[in-house]
Amino acid sequence: MLTFALGSIPIRVHLSFWITAAMLGVSGNPKPADLALWVAGVFVSVLLHELGHALMGKVFDLAPQIELYAFGGGTSWQGGNELSSGPRILVSLAGPLAGLALAGVLYFTALSLADGDGMSPVVDRFVNNMLWINLVWSIFNLLPILPLDGGNVMAHTLAAFTDGGGRRAAHVISIVVAAAIALYMFVRGGLGNIFPIVFLALFAVQNAKALGAIRDAGRPGAPSHRPGNRGDFPAG
Repeated sequence: MLTFALGSIPIRVHLSFWITAAMLGVSGNPKPADLALWVAGVFVSVLLHELGHALMGKVFDLAPQIELYAFGGGTSWQGGNELSSGPRILVSLAGPLAGLALAGVLYFTALSLADGDGMSPVVDRFVNNMLWINLVWSIFNLLPILPLDGGNVMAHTLAAFTDGGGRRAAHVISIVVAAAIALYMFVRGGLGNIFPIVFLALFAVQNAKALGAIRDAGRPGAPSHRPGNRGDFPAG
């Protein structure tokens, strides 16, 4: 495991992160140098995404820590204030917005360089990878599906309008949206879209289990449980 810190933010990168990043880049039998550029782009992009969450959390006096693991990463919090729905929405949005901002900077930088001498082939491939990763990853994360950032925004918005309730509705919406998109992708591309379809199926199952837990908690005699800081307020 790789561990380091950026300022006061501790960061851990699990071996599974590197393995799955490489798996996502091996289609088309790329050359080793191209695969290395892809993995580097995934690392920078996912780390920037999590730093967006972390830095926004610090604005609200949270103490963030970042982990990168298989198929993504997560930002959790050690202590800090209990946030209302508004700040939670801002923290959730900060990750994908950081990725979209980077994609915009890279795009206009590439346009300006194209009018001059251009970029070297290596830099050009790296920039194209970064553009694709940040656009796709950020847009995917904004889908209204828990535990994605868009799902958290939806859940916190529902909570704001229902005086803290709405979690059940958020899980139901997540299941419907995940299932609908997975079905659409399968009809359009079959198993060529296997990775996003598997992700969406897993999200649907997770939300179905969460609905079952809510139902069980409402039964007479069920033990009370309040999620911890990491589970109650995730930022992925």
